[in-house]
Amino acid sequence: MEKKVDIFVTNIFKKNNFTLFKSDIIENFKLFLAENKSKDRYLERIISIIKSLTTEKQQIYLASVLLYISPTSKYIDFLIELTNKSSLSKEYKYFIFHQIFYKLFINNNLRGINTFGILLKFYKNIYDTAINDVKKLINIKFIPKDERNKKLIFVLTSQYISINHAPTRRTLVKCINLKELGYDVVLINTCSLATKNNGINFYDLFLGSYSEDYFNIDCVKFKDYSIPFYQMKDMYKDSEVVNIIKILQKYKPYLILEIGATNIIADICDSIIPVVTISASMGLPISMASFRIASSKVDKKDVKLLKQYSISKRSLIIHKLKFSMIALTEDIHNTKNKLGIPEDKFILLFVGARLTSEVSDEFIIKLLKLRKLNIHILLVGGYDKYEENSKRIKYFKQNVTYLSSQSNMASIYKNSDLYVNPPYRQGGGASSIESLYCGIPVVSINHGDVYINIGKKFVVNDISEMITMIKKYILDSQYYRKMSKVSKKRAKKLIDSKKDTKELLNKIISNKLFF
Repeated sequence: MEKKVDIFVTNIFKKNNFTLFKSDIIENFKLFLAENKSKDRYLERIISIIKSLTTEKQQIYLASVLLYISPTSKYIDFLIELTNKSSLSKEYKYFIFHQIFYKLFINNNLRGINTFGILLKFYKNIYDTAINDVKKLINIKFIPKDERNKKLIFVLTSQYISINHAPTRRTLVKCINLKELGYDVVLINTCSLATKNNGINFYDLFLGSYSEDYFNIDCVKFKDYSIPFYQMKDMYKDSEVVNIIKILQKYKPYLILEIGATNIIADICDSIIPVVTISASMGLPISMASFRIASSKVDKKDVKLLKQYSISKRSLIIHKLKFSMIALTEDIHNTKNKLGIPEDKFILLFVGARLTSEVSDEFIIKLLKLRKLNIHILLVGGYDKYEENSKRIKYFKQNVTYLSSQSNMASIYKNSDLYVNPPYRQGGGASSIESLYCGIPVVSINHGDVYINIGKKFVVNDISEMITMIKKYILDSQYYRKMSKVSKKRAKKLIDSKKDTKELLNKIISNKLFF
């Protein structure tokens, strides 16, 4: 057993070749372990090797391999603690933080009892180092609210891509709502969502995307709105962070809204101007900002944990996350024929950028058993297994259509019959609400962002109940028509509006911690 593991590790590090995306050696070893009764012994041997390695970068790389071949909370916590204790740079650690954060987002089963606390501690250490480094370069002094411009709000986001990207839409709509309320708005894309790996070795690597075109523009336009815009060129450079601080010191905005994932640039800015973190998904944001917006009641354990870091419960603001419908404004009225989907089938729709990992082959096979009920599966977004599964899974090719990301989503929804939320997916909140808005019912198990938003009438307990509910939608036309009306009514309650933004601002500004 030890010899096999030792050979495996030796082959990984042969010629110091760190494979980041796909390695046959690692894939084969993962398959070997899946069928081995002594799996735990093999994994413990890998841990002992990790601890014996002389370089921290090798340790973290092998720990990322370990997490890949055995994705459990035990190994995510091990990787966090290993990186946190290392002497690696803050840039390296911050990049690893986002790798871990992303894995927790796409696989909530990785989250153990202590994971949130361990991750918060890890991030706090990175933040402390980062802000101390910046303070060596510029004097940072908090600006009281009486000295700030009450009509100016900065909006920061870690990722601004295009109108097809749900978090980008949410950011853009929030800017528009603020302008409609009479505020001047400046939008800054910090490009801080693992956009550059800077030679960091991590298996099954996640890289956030950004548009290089945005480096050359000073405003973004949508319809009749023009919003001053700046995209950071390299958030890892302290000089870039200093530049942002100088802008804040010059213009003195009343507050900063940070929209998206954990953003260390925004948290540093909180030392000058109050920052309000609005997570792109459910749950409590990991942030050092003055205020955190939570869409639902926060777990008591998490509140106690925040107190350990002198974070007041008062800084948590409960405000239901709302959604933008601007992706549905362009409707070219494509027919099913134009979209390449059958005219006479009941269309089961899946939407998402990560469908490859979110829609399991086992679930697809279960759905294909409904083919005699005249169903057809439509996958829209990111799914790179279509060709492979067309050859491998019986009945797949003739019953499944794949379309890449679409600009005209209204046409997609209106040519579908039922939105199916992949079981155990964490995200997907925006597309599910868009579907409801178009009168297309949603079916989801009781887990993740979609479950929290769509309402109990569209929720089931498990995959078995989901299959039963899909059959009901197919066979009971009266029930379908009823739920289509319920869908539209539910969606209207969840639309991001000027009124909703005003309510949020009132909650922030009236808070005793806003000073």
